[in-house]
Formats: sequence, structure tokens, C-alpha cells
Amino acid sequence: MRLLNTILGENSSSRLFQCLREDLGLAYCIYSTPSFFGDTGDLVISAGLDTNNLTRALRLILRELRCLREAAPGAAELRRAQDYLIGQIDLGLESTDNQMNWLGDQLLGYGQVLSPAQVKRCLRQVTAGEVRAVASDFFRPERLNLALVSPLTCDKLVASVLRMGI
Repeated sequence: MRLLNTILGENSSSRLFQCLREDLGLAYCIYSTPSFFGDTGDLVISAGLDTNNLTRALRLILRELRCLREAAPGAAELRRAQDYLIGQIDLGLESTDNQMNWLGDQLLGYGQVLSPAQVKRCLRQVTAGEVRAVASDFFRPERLNLALVSPLTCDKLVASVLRMGI
């Protein structure tokens, strides 16, 4: 899931950022963030955009989710995501506070403490097919939800885009 999120929207090299912000200028910001809990989790996609771009942005977001469900990422894209996450681990553990948070997250989230080296090895072993399998399992129409903070009251076009699903 961490690799899937990195490919989808965690950073400025992600698919959502490149497509919606850099290529088309539809969003001021766009990113995705996963949450992991003992019994559940989520992946939230957030975007700051003009309401005139909402329908097109939703279509493109759904397209990216569909693409990840249908095709595994390429080897170079997967490698960039792995390199990014491993770099984030290294940078994140530079302070004592972050090291203690690492230990707490590991213990509370997984019931054991994995060393950074173990996690990095695990990240390197993830295949593109496994990323696609997670996307296929996670990005299903019945699991999608939308929360919209907007002056819009009801937009039938938005509703029709969401019915198209992924």
C-alpha cells in the first residue's frame, strides 16, 4: 500500500500530481495519504482546485485508479517509488524523536519492531504485480467515498462521474 500510494499521489513525481497539476493545471495541490490501523485503514486523495475543474479532475482521478487496477506499474516507476520511500525512512530517522515514533508505530501497528533495514528489504522485494493486486483489491467502486468542501450544493454532473466508477 505504501508503494501504491507513492506512485499514486504521495509526492511531486506521482501520477496525480503530474497529470492534474503539472500537465493540465487543474489543481493547485493534489496528494494522497494512507492511514494504517490495526483493523482498518484508508487512502485519502485530497485536491485544492477551482470548482469549474471538479468534474474533469474527478474523471482523471478515477482514471488513474482504474489504470492502477488494470496494469502494474512499470519497472522504472516502481523503482523510483521504492527509492523515494527508502530515502524517506532514512531522512525520517535522523532525530531521536522520530526514532522513538518509529518504534511506537512498529510496536502498536504490527506488534513487533522491524528494523529500518528489514523494512527497506521488504520494500525492495515488492513486485509491480503485487502493487497492482493491492490496487485491484482496494480501488473497488463499493469502497469509494467522496467528501466535498465546496460552495456547490448539488452537482448532477459530479454524481454521474462518480456513478461511472473505476
